[in-house]
Amino acid sequence: MPLGFKTDTEAAEWLIKETGVAGVPGSSFFREPEHRYVRFHFAKKEETLRAAGEKLGKIGKR
Repeated sequence: MPLGFKTDTEAAEWLIKETGVAGVPGSSFFREPEHRYVRFHFAKKEETLRAAGEKLGKIGKR
């Protein structure tokens, strides 16, 4: 689902401010210019992941 951000950094900053869920701009993992991805870390407690999923699930409903 495209969200309309120019870069992955812009998207990651918006996510943390608006949803409270932190993601890492995917561009930090590529040598080539790549700004379409945000990565999430899943080594968390199950309840933390479920809460993040609920918050992220609301994005498309805004």
